[in-house]
Formats: sequence, structure tokens, C-alpha cells
Amino acid sequence: MATPEPSATPAAAPAPVLGKRTTDPALAVSNLAAQVEGARQAYAARPDQLPFGKRLIDLELVQAQLLGMTSRYDDMLRVADELVARAPDDARAYLLRAHVRSAVHRFADARADLGTAREKGADADVVEARLASAAMAAGEGDLEAMLRAADARVAIHHDYELLADRASILMTMGRYDDADAAFAAAAESYHDVSPMALAWVDFQRGMMWAERANRPERARPFYEAAIARFPRYVVANVHLAELYAEGGERDRAIALLEPVAAVAEDPEPKALLGELLVARGGADAERGHALVAAARAGYDALLAAHPEAFADHGAEFFAGPGEDLPRARELAAKNLALRPTPRAYGLAVRLAVQAGDHEQACALADAARRGRSTPNLEATLGTVGSCAPR
Repeated sequence: MATPEPSATPAAAPAPVLGKRTTDPALAVSNLAAQVEGARQAYAARPDQLPFGKRLIDLELVQAQLLGMTSRYDDMLRVADELVARAPDDARAYLLRAHVRSAVHRFADARADLGTAREKGADADVVEARLASAAMAAGEGDLEAMLRAADARVAIHHDYELLADRASILMTMGRYDDADAAFAAAAESYHDVSPMALAWVDFQRGMMWAERANRPERARPFYEAAIARFPRYVVANVHLAELYAEGGERDRAIALLEPVAAVAEDPEPKALLGELLVARGGADAERGHALVAAARAGYDALLAAHPEAFADHGAEFFAGPGEDLPRARELAAKNLALRPTPRAYGLAVRLAVQAGDHEQACALADAARRGRSTPNLEATLGTVGSCAPR
């Protein structure tokens, strides 16, 4: 198995970037909703103008990814298709649709759009950067080459987005301390007043430490910082609640999940809250079962509409409170086929172990060891036990 490259400058205790003044988070949510509505009206009035469609898509993507408004994915795909249909010779339309398709993990479709964009005259460097990003998300690509290209871009433009892209590459390479420092540099370079970008950086740092580097104690302050900056950040609340619950702070996890589960379309907070309430028992168990049922209906709908985007979370749900391990394993297998990342291998191996399918767990572990590794994947492979030589 490929071993992650060690960091050049290990950090003993990475900390969130604090002190930057940003808009009140409730006002930021309200402002975002108003901006989306304005963009929707502008696009409806001038659907032939690609910049109006692009602005609507960009704003709705923030709502989907931070606020758990999963119905926005349907709208973004519709608008992107309309823009391509109205301007079939405009490279920008294909670039935009590729961006949306990547967001819902339709990587093959995104690559096809990027190829068409190149044929229609899109900037070659832009196309190559987008192709590299899609490849990295799918667990493919030459990371060293990506890092060299990112270094060259950052040397010219030292801005938030380019620094964040570079940090993501370092994270994927397993250079966690270097990636953490790069994420911090991205946050320091951010000069807007919206809290969402800074909350996203803190969440990325937390997820890196918890779900790649197997250092959950480092993740917790980043998740807490993300939520302090932007309390409606749905996935940050879910990840922090998981850490609380794993650390024995179940009541704290429940309190954290209650407000986001009440408003998010994303079924994940309902699923975790329901699971915790059922485990607590007593009068809470009935409401917990109802929340799990609501989460199941939510996942059924999302998996029908966007199977690639929700296969991994659907697998985790059905392996847990959804109580359908065969379906969970089927989803995990589809997710692994779509993007053979360390996380996807870890999920598939974990579910094979959970099902008592030692032969399949060994086969998956053998395949995983031939690819990129993370400490989290190593820990999962350690649960497989001895396998016959292959």
C-alpha cells in the first residue's frame, strides 16, 4: 500500500483561524436566501444570459452544501441543462454544467462536458485544472503534477480559492500538517465578510484530522469553530455530534442536532438524531424511530435522484439505523466503483466485516493495499484479521 508522504513541518496543535470579523450567521443565511431569490428572478427574466444562470447555480450550491438544502441539486442540474441547450456552442455552458455534475459526483459526465468545452474553445489551462480536480475527487490522477500546477498558480495569484485548492491536494496526498497550514493560509487570505467560507475551511481541517489522519482529538476544535462561525452548517453539526456521541457526550450530541434536523432537507442529521434518541430509550425512543423513518424516506428519494452523490452516506445509514445491511453493501460497492478512494475502500471493508463476509473483506483489503492509504483506512484494515495469501 502506498504510504502517505510525511509532512515537512509537523504542527503540534493546529488551531482554527480566529479573530476575523464576519457577518452575523443568521443574517448571512437570510442574505443568501434573498440573493438566491433575486438570482432566480434575474435568470427567469433573461434565461439566454449565461451569467445569470451561473450566479443562480453558484448560490444554490452554497445552500445545498452548507445548509443541507438537497433539492437545490435538482434545480442546479436543470438550469445547467437549459444553459447548454440554449447555447450549444458556448464553452462556458459546458464548463458550468461540468461543475454541477462534479458536485453530484457524476464524474464521467463532467469529464465529457469538459472535453466538449475544450473543443468549443475553452481555456486549456482551465479545462486541465477542472479535469485534475474531478480526477482527484474520483480517487485518480497524478497528485504530484496537480501540486506542481497548484504551486505555480498560487505563485501568481495568492488568493483564497487557489490556496484552498492547493490545501485539498496536500490533504489528498496525506501531507496533513502541510495541508492544515495551507488551509490556514487560505483562511488568512480571505477578505470578504461572509462567515461561510471560513466555516468551510474549519470543517475541511476537522474532517481531514478525523476522517483521514485518524486524529479526532484534533478535529473537534475545528468542527466547533465552524459551527460557532456558522451554526446552520449541517454536515459540521453532524460530524461534531458523532464525536460527542463517540466520546460519551450523547446528550450534548442530541442538543446539537435538534435544530439542524428540524430544518435541513438532508436526511443525515435526522438519521443520527433518531439513532441517538432510540439508544437513549424511554419516551424519546418513539420520536427516534419516527426520525429514522423520515431519514429512510429522504435517502430513498435522494438515491433515486442522485445515486452517485449519496451512495456513501446512504450506505452508512442503511448499515446503521436503516437496518438494511445488504442494501448498504450494494451502495458501498457502487460508491467504490465510482471513486476508489481510501474512504470508499474503508466503508466497503467495514461493511463486509460487519456482515461477517471475511472472504470479501480480505479481497477488498487486498485491493485497498494497492492504492493510496490514510491512517483511517489502515485502522479499518486492521479489523479484517488474517487473510490467506493471494
